[in-house]
This record gives sequence, structure tokens and C-alpha cells, in this order.
Amino acid sequence: MEANNSLSELKKAYNDYKEKNYTFGQYATVDQIENAFSNGKIFVFTGGYILFKLCIYLLVIAISMIVIIGGEYFILVSSLFATVGLFLILFAILMQRMFLVIGTTGVYYRRFTKIGYFQWDETTFANGTIGRISPYLKPPPVKTAEVNLILSEGKKVRFTLMSYQNKEFPKNVKRKMFIFLFYIYSDLGKGL
Repeated sequence: MEANNSLSELKKAYNDYKEKNYTFGQYATVDQIENAFSNGKIFVFTGGYILFKLCIYLLVIAISMIVIIGGEYFILVSSLFATVGLFLILFAILMQRMFLVIGTTGVYYRRFTKIGYFQWDETTFANGTIGRISPYLKPPPVKTAEVNLILSEGKKVRFTLMSYQNKEFPKNVKRKMFIFLFYIYSDLGKGL
């Protein structure tokens, strides 16, 4: 029964966010996140803005290539890039549907088509890292944060900040705060 209450609480927070009934704050220190936990704050992250921009960037390149190459191979090249463009648009739409809701009792999330939920007492915080991801087409590397959790049945779950956007962490510390958020909530949430 407790798991259902926790999940329904997280779903309600996500619905409130979509209906613009979400209370935003600014969290730039570990103490502020600990206080947020004490106050029962639920954090909501939505679909990846950076990856969405990358898909649009790749789509623009594909359209540019159709115009540049053109000529006698126009039909072949345009159909190839139209297929790639359609795939990128679908991928971008799926990225926008992603969400991550982190509460005092657990996590509710959607990645592409999979929806998941787990409680903090079912997890172990494995690690959190900050690193750079280099896309294939030579734009500058994207700096991101990644958190790995191990569920009680041995399954690993990974969340990457690049996949989500959040307006509550200042830009200069958002990667650290993403890792601290998981670390603090998973640690303090086990006692509930």
C-alpha cells in the first residue's frame, strides 16, 4: 500500500508540473537540497532540451546535404535524407516525452517508451560522474552528469542530466546538484 501511495504522490507532482501548478525554487548547495528533502520537495525534470537541439541540428544538416549534393543523385539522396529526417523528428518527439520525478520516497520516470518506478529503499547509489560526451559530427563536446543506481534485484538504472531539463539548478552548478540530488534523496529516503 505504501508503494502505491508513493507512486501516486509522484504522479500527482508530475501532473501538477504539466498543469503549471509546480512550485519552483533555486537549489545551489547541498544544504538546500537537504532542506528540500525535509520539506518533502519533489523535483520534476522534463524531456531533454540538449538532445532535442542535437536532433534539430542533424535534421538541418540532412536538409543542407540534399541541397548541396542534389544533381543526378537527387532522388536517391533526398529519399535517404528524408528517411533520416523523419527518424530524427520521431526521436526528438520521444525525447520531449521523457520525464524524471524525484521524491522523498522514490523515483518515477519515462525513457522513450518505458515507464518505471522504484522506491529508495530498493536502491543503492552506485556512483555519479561528470564528463563530456562528443557527438559524431564534430560540434563541441557536451558536458553532462550521470548517476548510476543499483536496484535490489541487481538491475542497474542510469540517469543522464543531458536527457532532462530543470529550471531549479543554477547553470554553473547544475551537474553537481543533479548528482547530489540523487545521492541525498537516496540516502535520506531509505529511512522513510
